[in-house]
Amino acid sequence: MLLCGADLLESMTKPGVWIPEQVRVLLQEHGVVCICRTGQDTRQLLFEHDILFSNRRHIMIVDELIHNNVSSTKVRRNIARGLSVKYLVADTVINYIKTHQLYTTNPVAHQP
Repeated sequence: MLLCGADLLESMTKPGVWIPEQVRVLLQEHGVVCICRTGQDTRQLLFEHDILFSNRRHIMIVDELIHNNVSSTKVRRNIARGLSVKYLVADTVINYIKTHQLYTTNPVAHQP
């Protein structure tokens, strides 16, 4: 299963972001676990978009139990801008990102 935030799930409904057949295969053959942050109506999203609604049995919505403003999108954005992600993710994650030069177009200047 794909673990994602509501922003990634919502991106599956936007034309040109995903290939519809790939979304169908992802949902039907693998499934999605979506972390729903406070203030987001992810369940409503399922009912507003046909591709998600028709595959809703393969989408597990998990409510955030502890309010946390950290998101993978924010982490990737900080790294791409050369900003620190210390205290946002574990040191082992920072080391992995740095070792594999992820999320940056200029790996040498990158300092997570």
